[in-house]
Amino acid sequence: MVKWFKHSGVSVLLMLFASVLMAAAYVPRNHLKMRMGHPMVLSVKVWALAHLLANGNLADVVLFGSFLVWSVFNFKAARARDRAAAPEALRLQADGAENTNAVPGDQPSAQTSANTTATLLTVLIGVALWALFVFYL
Repeated sequence: MVKWFKHSGVSVLLMLFASVLMAAAYVPRNHLKMRMGHPMVLSVKVWALAHLLANGNLADVVLFGSFLVWSVFNFKAARARDRAAAPEALRLQADGAENTNAVPGDQPSAQTSANTTATLLTVLIGVALWALFVFYL
């Protein structure tokens, strides 16, 4: 879009953040996943924004803009599902029943807590993924 962004470190730093968020989606019990809830969708948002800032031709705007729009709507829908499922999960927990529809690792429960080692591993994997893309791919 703006020539300044093409040569700035803003896109590179956004890609670093997107890589860490992508790793957070796969490492269980890390603080980022528990705090944000849907780190992979947030990673796609940041990734698309970084590419929109760095690339300004029509094809790039259509491609990365569509990824950005998709991720915004996906995140909104996921948050709505989380809010709708929260009262049901609390009711089942109060009744002593287990939620058979729950996906393991999908939402933090009272027994699950974030692990600092998992968070450090998440950041390490994300930085390694980012470095792989920046320096080799």
